Amino acid sequence: MRVPSKPDLPGELAATRTARARSDARVEPGPPEFQRGTAFGRYVVLERIGEGGMGVVYAAYDSELDRKVALKFLNPDGEESGVRRDKRLLREAHAMARLSHPNVVVVYEVGRFEGRIFLAMEFVDGMDLRAWLAAGPRTTAEILDVFRGAAQGLAAAHAAGIIHRDFKPANVLVDAKSRARVTDFGLSRASPVPDDRAASEPLRAGDLVERGDGAEGSHGAESGDAADSGEGANTADGAEGAEGSPSPASPLAVPLTWTGDVLGTPSYMAPEQRAGGQADPRSDQFSFCVALHEALHREHPFEGKDAAELLDNIRAGKVRPPHAASSVPRWCRPALLRGLRPDPAERFPSMDALLAELSNRPIRRRRRIAVAVALGLFVAGGAAYGLLVDRDAIAPPPRCDQGARRLAGVWDGARQRETRGAFEATGVPGADRTWNGFASTLGRRAASWVQMSDRACAATHHDGVQSPAVLDLRIECLDRKLEEMRGLVDVYSEKLDKKVLDRALDAAENLSSISGCADVTNLRAVVPLPGDPTIRAKVLDVRHRLGRAEALFNAGQFKEGRPFVAALKREADALGYAPLKAQVATSLGEYLKELGEGKDGEKVLFEAIEQAVKGQDGIAEASAWVSLAANFGRRGQVPEALLAARTAQLAVERANGDRVLHSRMFSSLAYVELIAGQPDKSLDHYQQAMAQWEALHESSTSPRVANTLGNIGLVLNVLGRTRESLPYLERALASRKASLRADHPQMAASMGALGRAYHSIGMFRKARDLFAAALEILRKELGPEHPETVTIQTALAFAEANLGNHAQAIGLVASSLSVQRRILDPRDVELGQTYLAMGEVQKSAARHLEAQQSYERAIEQFERAKAPDHVSAGWALAGLGMVHNAVGRHREALRACRRGLAILKKELPENSDELLGSVICVGEALIGTGDLAAARAELEPALARFSEQDGAPQDFAELRFHLARALWATPADRRRARDLAGAAVSSLRAAEGDRRELIGRVESWLKAHPEPAGR
Repeated sequence: MRVPSKPDLPGELAATRTARARSDARVEPGPPEFQRGTAFGRYVVLERIGEGGMGVVYAAYDSELDRKVALKFLNPDGEESGVRRDKRLLREAHAMARLSHPNVVVVYEVGRFEGRIFLAMEFVDGMDLRAWLAAGPRTTAEILDVFRGAAQGLAAAHAAGIIHRDFKPANVLVDAKSRARVTDFGLSRASPVPDDRAASEPLRAGDLVERGDGAEGSHGAESGDAADSGEGANTADGAEGAEGSPSPASPLAVPLTWTGDVLGTPSYMAPEQRAGGQADPRSDQFSFCVALHEALHREHPFEGKDAAELLDNIRAGKVRPPHAASSVPRWCRPALLRGLRPDPAERFPSMDALLAELSNRPIRRRRRIAVAVALGLFVAGGAAYGLLVDRDAIAPPPRCDQGARRLAGVWDGARQRETRGAFEATGVPGADRTWNGFASTLGRRAASWVQMSDRACAATHHDGVQSPAVLDLRIECLDRKLEEMRGLVDVYSEKLDKKVLDRALDAAENLSSISGCADVTNLRAVVPLPGDPTIRAKVLDVRHRLGRAEALFNAGQFKEGRPFVAALKREADALGYAPLKAQVATSLGEYLKELGEGKDGEKVLFEAIEQAVKGQDGIAEASAWVSLAANFGRRGQVPEALLAARTAQLAVERANGDRVLHSRMFSSLAYVELIAGQPDKSLDHYQQAMAQWEALHESSTSPRVANTLGNIGLVLNVLGRTRESLPYLERALASRKASLRADHPQMAASMGALGRAYHSIGMFRKARDLFAAALEILRKELGPEHPETVTIQTALAFAEANLGNHAQAIGLVASSLSVQRRILDPRDVELGQTYLAMGEVQKSAARHLEAQQSYERAIEQFERAKAPDHVSAGWALAGLGMVHNAVGRHREALRACRRGLAILKKELPENSDELLGSVICVGEALIGTGDLAAARAELEPALARFSEQDGAPQDFAELRFHLARALWATPADRRRARDLAGAAVSSLRAAEGDRRELIGRVESWLKAHPEPAGR
């Protein structure tokens, strides 16, 4: 950025030109001087690139984010006190920092060095608008295009509640791609209240000072600051007189300012500002139209031989007539005249309205001609045609291929490089893979956004199949989506920690769907934005900032984002616009849910639903119901969760929600049904969610796809369809591996889920390897005491025990118990589950007495936790019964196994393979007591009921063996008994794991029970 310096203004001249001039005897200290290489904090000075009235500007290098920036330093003293100048600069900083728009210069940071305040700003390689106009011939189309960009920047400022109050060409920067950026908000304020004396002292002609020493100040220079010429970044060349620049004879060749406390540049200032009244967005509109008129007509819109005449003409609204040879389109003039009216009430209601007039006027005229022709009003002859249209009225329609340009500053090359740098700066191994997935997701979203933006434009301006009103609705919707994306990119361009980095892919995918912006029915149904331009601007500003709140949520920064979104809710409530209140309340409800404040979240989400209904926003209502269902589910309120989920389903259908909302709804419904003990319904709805993703052609590496695949696998396991679950769980893990770093916690979760499935079907080696890999990740990422780490460590112990590594298994469970005793409440259910695990691994090692004690402690723990019927209590009782069977206490075993089986039958589907061990325990106990008929009645149906395909072959081998023992009492069944026992041995020898003790028992029984004669 190149900022021209301010030439000296002789004190004598100032004293003769204004009665309020300050004495020239006061000497102002010079601006700060820093040599190349001076470092302070993260910044290193490269060169001085200019000086303005408030200070000096340097180009600098930001070592932390590896980028070039512009640093603007405040002069320590001057006509105003240091305190007042500090406040002025801080106001500029806060105004600009609130804006995030491709047509506004970005302020990165406010800081102090050696007692001086400085701004760190975006380094723009270009020149100011005045210099751009003077640099060579500019066509009308080029000028209008650049000014439209500046208008969009002002409109964004107004939407944020900020008034510039000093718009002029010197405060607009144009880069090498002709993109305009508004800068120097030093005179802006967030409310229309004038400065100090300006409130009571109107500007008079005598307050003006002639300044014939160059162009006005650019980026970094306050109003009225003259500039030297130069080249480079943000250059504001002072050359005038070239085509497209103001005529040397016009008042603009002698820039005017004043020396009192009224702020702004008189040449561009609205009458109400000059009079010391309140400035509002329409004041900026006036200044914009002055600058545009000047650029198009090469002269100021108001004549004036001196300052007094100029002021009189401005107050009277006497705009110069255009030159006869002017090439400026005639359709522009009504827009300029309206924007230049002295009464603010007679101007456009907003910059957006002015921008629309400057963009769409030719189309509307063409449309009127078409209507006239259709009505038979076309009069023969050239003269009659001239009554209907002029040459400018048949100008081509606006281009509808500008969507990509609107992404500038959101997801263009510079932002991508900046964001990638933030990912790489974490130093986390695999951050490049995370970046690739993040960039790919945002790239697809950006492409969809551009495509819809251009198609929406073409539908109105080229195809004529869509009204301008509908186009406005769609563009407003698309703007919201763009702000969501901007908010996310902003968050991920900042300094990242590992936790935020790990959420990057989910955060990118959780951006709301763009497809809703094509749903004209829903867009039309929503209550329109407020008509009051001030309230409307505030509504749009809150929506703009809501994008950052949602980005913080998606990035997992719940504590950081909660106060931010709570403040937005207070603003939204005060504004009273129901659709906005619904959106913000839903966002806050999601935060409260994640922070464990579900009861408060419930109230806020009900409020969101109420406001969505009032605002006739069906999509917002459906989204709030989906969130409420999940909130109830998190809190264990199953009936309420089911009711909310069913209502969410109806709301989504009624609103004709898109596939993303449908998938969210199906997933929420499936989750609630699963915790409600309805796994069959849950599976169906997870599969419907998956169908929605497939219809959207989601990538196989999408986190949403991986989550849904994993959930389908989980439910299939609950249903006992373990082998059927394997492809889903394997695909989920493969998806994670393709998109996440190798040690991402979600990798551990997928490994654990797949490991449990393998373990259930007796594939202990694969299970062991997956558990071990997951444990290594969790110990590193979450720490050895994290509950997930302890859980996977215990799972690994089971696999090691089944593989015969008994000492290692017992050591792993002992480590888990040690951690839990230290950090858990003595009455916690999880302690009971770990005592159960200890009993299991001790039983597998034939340490029966120790196993008995562990099972008994587990049962006691469940009673202490007031959960005597917990599903794990059922397994503990079954395990205790198996130990009793092993040492010959069969009647005690029968009591324990039957109690355990009764609990498990209440909690598990009747065909779940997780019941099989308890059934075998009962059968073995009955055989031990001599009740062979009862044992056969217990075991025979089990062989038919349970599918070997979904259980461990080792368990089915044991079932066959004990059924063989029960059958032997019946001579007619002895051949079958031996066949069952033989199949058991073959199965055990082929299966994984250490089953030597059981194989020995079966082989001994076969020797003792020879083949019946006559076979």
